[in-house]
Amino acid sequence: MSSAPSSPPSAPQILWAVYLSIGSGHRIAAEALAATFRRFFAAQYAVYDLRALDPFSDNLSFLPPVLEYLNLWSRQIFPALYDAFWRNGIPPGLYKRMLELRLLRKIMASALEEQQPAAIIATHALPCALAVEVAPHIPVYGVVTDFGAHPFWPHRGVSAYFVAHEEIRNTFIYRGFPAERVFATGIPLRPDFMEIHQPSSTSHDEPLRVLVLAGGQGLGGYRPLERQILALIRQVLQMPSLEITVTVVTGRNEGLRQRLSEAFSHPSIRILGFVENMAQLLADHHVVLTKPGGLSVAEALATGTPLLLLRPGVGQERANEEFLARHRAALPAYTPEQALEQVQHLAANRALRSTLQRNAQRLGRPDASRRILETLLSSLR
Repeated sequence: MSSAPSSPPSAPQILWAVYLSIGSGHRIAAEALAATFRRFFAAQYAVYDLRALDPFSDNLSFLPPVLEYLNLWSRQIFPALYDAFWRNGIPPGLYKRMLELRLLRKIMASALEEQQPAAIIATHALPCALAVEVAPHIPVYGVVTDFGAHPFWPHRGVSAYFVAHEEIRNTFIYRGFPAERVFATGIPLRPDFMEIHQPSSTSHDEPLRVLVLAGGQGLGGYRPLERQILALIRQVLQMPSLEITVTVVTGRNEGLRQRLSEAFSHPSIRILGFVENMAQLLADHHVVLTKPGGLSVAEALATGTPLLLLRPGVGQERANEEFLARHRAALPAYTPEQALEQVQHLAANRALRSTLQRNAQRLGRPDASRRILETLLSSLR
């Protein structure tokens, strides 16, 4: 007697980690969640498949560069207006009108109809709110990728929010969002930030190791950075007793990498392009010089690496700088002269370096992605 044919296994339910392609932070956070799911949860939750995507750029290829251009243009040409929009929601009603745009709603509805996700976790406020408006039957979770909260967070109808720190959680509660649905998990990072190894060397005589993040695309606030890096390295090399080593990461800006490599050939200066081991690279250095973007700050704090902050842009960068200042995990480095002064100060003052490092470690959340997914997946059971 033949046995009945077994039914084929059902396809996994889709979960979205959705972002908007403005800058790189929202995408990196969404991709970090997808990578963490594959690493730690895929076997246990085989019924799900977590995908990182930008439904708008997938349907309108011209939209990401246009949005990026408008973002950079508004921040550089009208910084006060951008800052007012980010901090205070001025002009009023603009964000609501964006949510009412038929094109954006149509794209979101079409993508939802095609993939039918069981849940959505959004790393940008706009797709988060659009998903709630278009498909209120689907649970939507929001992830804040900065250390401050603009007035468009939180949005009614969102199932829960995951924020960088208890301060932002308190802000959401103050704005009327239920306390039991706001989780201070940290900003989602790639799984390798949970697996770093701190350098074993603790010699008092070792040179101060400075890491410079020069930006991946050479856009926006990073355009004048090349001049600052050149000036800083030249000043470091002119020091009578060289007690500092400098590593510069230029990301995908190959032209900058080549120019810096040609300008400097010295054992204390290392120029790198795109790197895959950012977590370990941060952990191997005593301090990182960078713009205060949300993901850059979160990555440095996750490795316990104090920050030297280039002059912040308006909006979220300024909010991130203010957060770090309140918790004494960073120092300003607005000019090459100030950067060199701070670097020399840290090289000579080991106690200050230790204080900044302890504060950074206290703020760091290397396991944020895992904590977010544990909460989200348990709520779907």
